[in-house]
Amino acid sequence: MRLAYVDLMRQPNIRAHGIAIRGMCKGYHQNGVEVHRYHPNRYDPTGRGPWWYNKWYRLLYSYSLSSRAMLGGYDLYHTRSPQCAMWLPRDRTIMEIHMVPTTKLRLNWSKFKLVVVTTEHVRQAMGSPSNSIVEPSAVDLDDFKDVDPIKNDGPTVGYVGSLSSCKMDKGVGMLREAMKGVDATLKVVTSLPRHEAIRHMCGCDVLVLPYANNRMVNEGSPLKLYEYMASGVPVVASFSPGTANIKNIWKYTNPMNLRYGIKSILKGYINGKRLSKLALQEVKHYTWNNRASRILASINSVSHTA
Repeated sequence: MRLAYVDLMRQPNIRAHGIAIRGMCKGYHQNGVEVHRYHPNRYDPTGRGPWWYNKWYRLLYSYSLSSRAMLGGYDLYHTRSPQCAMWLPRDRTIMEIHMVPTTKLRLNWSKFKLVVVTTEHVRQAMGSPSNSIVEPSAVDLDDFKDVDPIKNDGPTVGYVGSLSSCKMDKGVGMLREAMKGVDATLKVVTSLPRHEAIRHMCGCDVLVLPYANNRMVNEGSPLKLYEYMASGVPVVASFSPGTANIKNIWKYTNPMNLRYGIKSILKGYINGKRLSKLALQEVKHYTWNNRASRILASINSVSHTA
């Protein structure tokens, strides 16, 4: 089977979107699929980052990428871009959606080969298409093998990732407030090469996924969560649709809960080692290899509306 992954995210980059694309391509490859990627290159004359396009440029570039991909005559196409999905043959396209669509593009979800959403919340908001499945984000466990953790002086609570994404806050300000009165150092790590970021993750005593009141948190499935779980470090995360089905993490609903969870793990009231060991076992279900395998198995099992 031959598959083309078509997307408007420039590559290579260290953002979650870019990591997820590379992870899915590797997952498909591990399942015996011949994968080809179509994406803009990393060159950015505007200096505005990998997401900047004006609306006409996005439309023209999506047509160009999709047309080139279709010339390859692939068995399947996979995209996260509604603009690319406009041009691709829908009866052979896997459409992946991470947040409730707000685009003005009118796409008939039932025409796609398969619609992959990352949370049940998003699926229901789309009207629960019969050809849809829920597949949360995932992680590449190979990235966490033989890691040399960066050692810290004293108890350390870590946040690894960007402070905002798509102009949406990641909640680090709330985490700083919650850390007042906690006898530990807060380490915020941003914009590092991936292998260095993972070393920082593995060297912390607690990793936190803070809450921010925006669409990304309230609707999405955070890739960071699965990376945290793979690090072998206890995880404290906000309760959201993206964390609802995860069992072996401490979930909080307000800043008081967040402070209590961090303190309880650091002081040993909650068995952090046991929690992290169980999380390591649980995250094995959420690898890109397994995710790709489930998507491929679902292609012929979902129903389609004519």
